[in-house]
Amino acid sequence: MALRAIPVWLRLLLVVEIVAVCAYVMLASDQLDLSIYRMGGTAVLDGSDDLYQVTDPSGLVFTYPPFAAVLFTVFVGLGDASRLVLPILSVIALGRAGWLVARQVDPGSMLGRWDRSTVAAGFLAVSLLSEPYVATLDYGQINLILLWAVVQGMLGAERAVNGALVGLAAAVKLVPAAFVLLLVLQRRLRLAAYAVGAFVV
Repeated sequence: MALRAIPVWLRLLLVVEIVAVCAYVMLASDQLDLSIYRMGGTAVLDGSDDLYQVTDPSGLVFTYPPFAAVLFTVFVGLGDASRLVLPILSVIALGRAGWLVARQVDPGSMLGRWDRSTVAAGFLAVSLLSEPYVATLDYGQINLILLWAVVQGMLGAERAVNGALVGLAAAVKLVPAAFVLLLVLQRRLRLAAYAVGAFVV
């Protein structure tokens, strides 16, 4: 992404938005889903056989696949810093996904008049003002990182790692598995195979 191509006012707006959103999530949000992730990660680190029996103080249970619980041990290791790390990673993931989508913009279209970096930055700026994205950060959800993984796999280079990202996303939440079927329908069988391999492993 060519940052110099992005208008100064848009860069400043993004900085203000990112700082404001991260500060709100860090200081005023309970990040309920993050607490569930950490609960699952703690169960793995403790060697518990009751991953789906443990509950948080509000009575919620862990509902993700076991592989997700292994990944979530990272949040346990980060401690309270995870409350800041997750939203920062989520914003970066959303920005990268926006950039990948912006690369697909038809140069002859209305959006094609602007540099792709500007289109991606504009997408990120609007997203950070919209309720669905703010709510995702507010709850401390991992959805935006999974979004990036799927978009990277579908729109990135035809590499094994990109196919594997789709499979890993499906291993955390089953919904992204639908994109493996899409890869098959697009006859991108190598990427589909990498996705299935990553999911199985």
